Amino acid sequence: MSVNNLILEPTKKTPWVILRPGKVVILGRSILENPADFYRPVHEWALKYSTESESMTTIQFGFEFINTTSIKWIYAIIKEFAKIPKMADRVKMSWF
Repeated sequence: MSVNNLILEPTKKTPWVILRPGKVVILGRSILENPADFYRPVHEWALKYSTESESMTTIQFGFEFINTTSIKWIYAIIKEFAKIPKMADRVKMSWF
């Protein structure tokens, strides 16, 4: 698979993001005024991964707090992961 790892360190307003084949983690606070700048690379990674993934994938979302504009981006990211072939058999998603 040619998808590279993407890791974004958390801040007071942004979550910790770990994206690598087989593992997707987004944890923390997401209270950005303009989440497009932060989530666009995450969405692009998910788009590429969903078309190339052939392995089991564990997805974890955990938010201490999330604002409405961030929810829209998380929804778009989840929609990309839903495109993984045989998703029900190959993806385990946790949300807390």
